[in-house]
Amino acid sequence: MKKMKQQEVQPLLLNLLKALKEYFDKHNLEFYLTGGTLLGAIRHHGFIPWDDDIDVIVRKDVFEALFSLAEKDPFIDEKRRYRILCPSAGTNIKPVFQLVDTKTVVYGKNVEKQYANGLWIDIFCMSYWPDDIKDARRMFRRQKLLKKMLHVTICGNLRDKKYKLIYPLIFPVKQMIIRAGLDGHYWSKKILQLGEYPPSSYIGNLCWASSLKDRYPIHYFSEGMKVQFEGDEYDAPKEYDAILTQFYGNYMQLPPESERINHSFDAYYID
Repeated sequence: MKKMKQQEVQPLLLNLLKALKEYFDKHNLEFYLTGGTLLGAIRHHGFIPWDDDIDVIVRKDVFEALFSLAEKDPFIDEKRRYRILCPSAGTNIKPVFQLVDTKTVVYGKNVEKQYANGLWIDIFCMSYWPDDIKDARRMFRRQKLLKKMLHVTICGNLRDKKYKLIYPLIFPVKQMIIRAGLDGHYWSKKILQLGEYPPSSYIGNLCWASSLKDRYPIHYFSEGMKVQFEGDEYDAPKEYDAILTQFYGNYMQLPPESERINHSFDAYYID
């Protein structure tokens, strides 16, 4: 395998995004750019310069449709390079769909190498959040707990100093949990089940939310618009300003260099 240079990552990710758009158009499905990808589209008309992934989000009905499509054929292109991985299954340990480049492999920091996949796009689901803020806080606390249990059961390939220091304490707990049948897939599926909350007035990426800032009034996503991303047009929520302001604050201002972080993974081309 040949190690990938950092500047080679974004062009490969862009190819993934173009293939995903073609696939969605073919099946009359729609996705919105979200997270750092949406921010990049608005602020940079493309990638955030230091970014190394792409995030999109879909409605619940589209998320469900992807299960059927992936079961029929997980590959989305004629050359059978780009593959959809279902949530919480196989090497995809996250409760989201992933579109991966099978000609590459990525070893993430602090994650066991058995869960390595290719360069990827995360496909998140617009899940309902509780209307009551107290219930929403309880829901998010549960999600955080489940996510911590997931991280305990898949931790490995340690890169961060803090993980190296605490791993001797975590390892016995990890082994005990896994022997009880509560492996990473178990916890990931538990997180995925949170997305079954009944219809409400708030929506967002509940299953992989990083904070309550991921909970938005449902009308923020009721209408879309076209935005530029690396020379092509993609769909985004028309209320992108409200979404980005809620999550990032003054999103047009570049963060300090110390906060310009990425996934810090090791990526390789597969021969």
